[in-house]
Amino acid sequence: MTDIFAEAGIDLADPASFAHWRDESIRFSDVDMLGHVNNVSYAAYCEAGRVHLIREVAARTGVHNAWVLARLTIDYGAEVMFPGTIRIGTRMTRIGTKSVTMGQGMFVEGRCVARSLAALVCFDLESRKTIAVPPLVREALTILSPQPTLVA
Repeated sequence: MTDIFAEAGIDLADPASFAHWRDESIRFSDVDMLGHVNNVSYAAYCEAGRVHLIREVAARTGVHNAWVLARLTIDYGAEVMFPGTIRIGTRMTRIGTKSVTMGQGMFVEGRCVARSLAALVCFDLESRKTIAVPPLVREALTILSPQPTLVA
């Protein structure tokens, strides 16, 4: 079995890998019957980080793309309890022609508790088809995530 996190080429457990951050409160409703944050809540934290980055790109470029989540992989590393704050670092690991891969690290009190990779496809809502990532968006994504793998 291949380690897709190693293939990303970036240590997503290292806070220094991220320039873009989003803090989310750990809610009581995020906790399961074992008293720790439920696995589904991590997917919501990942979404919050991705949406925050996408909104920043739209604000910088004036280009409002639709993005479709094609794949989400989460590696759970440590137990997290309520209450608290989870800090989500988000960056590009790969920028392709029609899709991007975002890498994320989730941290509580400086300790990495989970990592994630998400593949998103750029999408046109009118035609209901995938489209190429616009050049302005590619540039902004690169600025927010130094040294992603770029695919022409």
